[in-house]
Amino acid sequence: MTKLPIANSRITCCLLVLGVLFGFAPDVNAQRKGKGKDKDAPAAVVVTEAVSDQRLNQQSFVGTLAPIRRSTVGSAVEGRLIELLLEPGQYIESVANESSTEDDEQSQLPLIARIATDTVEIDLKAAQVELKLIQQSLEELQISLPLDIKLAQAQENQALALFDNAKNNLDRIRRVARNGGLSSRELSTAESELLSREQAFMSSQASREKLEATQQVKLKIAQSRVDSQQQAVSQLLDQLDKHQIVAPFAGAVTRKMVDVGDWLPKGSPIIEIVQLDPIEMAVQIPQSLLPELQNSLDQNSEQECEITIDGFEQTFTGKVHSIVPMADIRSRSFPVVVRLTNPQTESGYQLKPGMLGSATLQLGVQREVVLIPKDALILGNDSNRVFIARQNDQGQLQAQSVTVTVGESIGSSVEILDGVSAGDKVVIRGNERLRPGQLLKLLEGSSQ
Repeated sequence: MTKLPIANSRITCCLLVLGVLFGFAPDVNAQRKGKGKDKDAPAAVVVTEAVSDQRLNQQSFVGTLAPIRRSTVGSAVEGRLIELLLEPGQYIESVANESSTEDDEQSQLPLIARIATDTVEIDLKAAQVELKLIQQSLEELQISLPLDIKLAQAQENQALALFDNAKNNLDRIRRVARNGGLSSRELSTAESELLSREQAFMSSQASREKLEATQQVKLKIAQSRVDSQQQAVSQLLDQLDKHQIVAPFAGAVTRKMVDVGDWLPKGSPIIEIVQLDPIEMAVQIPQSLLPELQNSLDQNSEQECEITIDGFEQTFTGKVHSIVPMADIRSRSFPVVVRLTNPQTESGYQLKPGMLGSATLQLGVQREVVLIPKDALILGNDSNRVFIARQNDQGQLQAQSVTVTVGESIGSSVEILDGVSAGDKVVIRGNERLRPGQLLKLLEGSSQ
């Protein structure tokens, strides 16, 4: 144990002798003096200014993509499936142009399936023949009734003329009878003739009035028969159309439930379709944050939000569509629906229902915050600190340690709620070994 110091001393002496011989002996006193000076030497650091910024309180919430419309397309009639035109994974595109209305766009959507129509086609042909016969009967009435009224009017006029003639004849016979020139039998015959002509006139008049009174009724009855038969034909045509099943909207087929040859009862499901553009995400907002979100939406009802989807490097932009006014009883959170455009590539739509992602929502209104680089933070167990470069009474920069309250992380910066003011110079490099009150020397890259 006692030999080690002796050996070290011998080595030291040898080194000193060699140093003297070759001219590079160390100056022990100078080294000792230098160590004393390094203790008070300024620390080399890089500083930058804390900045003030207008920021929005934003928070991300996890959600799952879902289609805005989902439809299980079924058969409106019963029959045998003779053709199924779409399979799961295929897209349904509308070929309507920009000037098309919603009804036009519906008519431009493709067929999904066809059901056998033999029986309906036979019933339709029979109904169309019956409709044609009834329409002909109506046309005949429209022609014959006015002619019958004219004929009745002519018969009435003829009966009136005969009645007037019989009346004049009776008056003449009565004058002659008063002079004793005619027998009572001739007078009685003239009176009977007048009565007969009067009854014939009244009968023809009643016939004409009856034809005139019933003309519109007969035409209405015939027209109603035509309308009823036309309705029957329309129903058969509608039923025939229902045998050709059209997609309700553009989207994608996710499932099929039947195959060609199956007998489909009325209402039987055929395929499931989902609309993919736009697509929506429902995120759960805690009750405590709901007032801030509503306040933000009151300020900007067309609020946009950033959406990230797992597996995609790019971010998407959506809009808050609605807040579902019914909370989940277990979590006391409210679903907020965000809608976004679904980009389409050659292989189909990028976003699929069921994908996991997150939406960054604006909570509250815009506020002013103080931001510093994250490199300025010195994290501790109980508190976080930052070194600020401030001038002392001699005009030298000194390190001042301050305890800070950290807020939201924003990119490479962090929000400071308390402890640092805008314009303060915070140390971002060289702060690991700083001591409070230590003099500072600014390196290149520092804010002046």
